[in-house]
Parts: sequence; C-alpha cells; structure tokens
Amino acid sequence: MTEYFETFDEEGRPAGLMARPIVHRDGLWHRAVHVWLFRFDGRVYVQRRAHDKDVSPDCLDVSVGEHLQPGEDFLEAAYRGLSEELGVVDVTPVALGRERRITSHQPELGVHDREIQQAFRAVYNGEVNPEPTEIATLELWTLDRLRAEVARSPDAFTPGLRADLADLDLP
Repeated sequence: MTEYFETFDEEGRPAGLMARPIVHRDGLWHRAVHVWLFRFDGRVYVQRRAHDKDVSPDCLDVSVGEHLQPGEDFLEAAYRGLSEELGVVDVTPVALGRERRITSHQPELGVHDREIQQAFRAVYNGEVNPEPTEIATLELWTLDRLRAEVARSPDAFTPGLRADLADLDLP
C-alpha cells in the first residue's frame, strides 16, 4: 500500500499530497519527527534500520523516526511512532528545540530527502518491543559512546541522527 505525505513548498506552504516514492525521489519537503527515548539511567535507545528501508537502510538511527500522516501534527506523530515502532504508550514526548529543515541526499538509492522535522525527548523505563519490519536491532547506548561512534564512522548513522547530535541540546 502506497503511503502519502503532505508536501510543502520552499516557504512551508502546503503543496498537496504525494506518494512516498515520489516525495523521496524528487526531494519534496515533507514533515517528520524524531524521538530520542532515554532510560532513567541516561542511556538512549539506538535502532538499526531494517535492511529494506528506502531511506538509510541498515543505518543506525534515533530511537524513533516517523513521517507524519496527512492531518497529523508533530506530537501526534511522536506518540504514534513510539507505539508503532517500540510498543511504548505510557510516556510523554517533550519537544527538543524548534522545527528544523533537514536535507540528505543518497543518490545511490535515488533518494533526496528534505524534511521539516521536529525532535522530541522522552524518558521511559518500561518494556520496549521493537517492530521487526522497521527495526533490525535496538540497543541502549550512552550519549558519550554515540558521539564517539558518530565521529569515528559517520556514514554508519542516518543524516538525521547526525543533525540531531549537532543541533540539539541532548543531555
């Protein structure tokens, strides 16, 4: 089933619904959220994206990355992503910084990704159940380890995760 995204022009004005493959092929602006899910001890969940994902397959990524569905706002998408990707429902995501524009180009995959993105942080100590069609593996990392590994092997991580580390005030 084809997924449709709301698209936007350069000024952020709505430009209509487009199919996901076209959005990523043509580099159309669309909305997405990242959720950084921390444990009470300060470690954060880092996922390895499934190998068959159209954008950044097999790359290490934030705890949850989710495109917005038509009519959805950023917070609604954060809650939905936590539930669908990790099975987490008893948590309150808090916005990190402001809405940002993040671009990445993966010409080898035919992908030109341009996202209007909002990041969130949540703290949760309960059970996590990763969705295997989305997430190949899920591990707990310290932020120090994450920053060191990104510095050592940046291409192993999604452009969005790298942008978040550079732009956001993560604890």
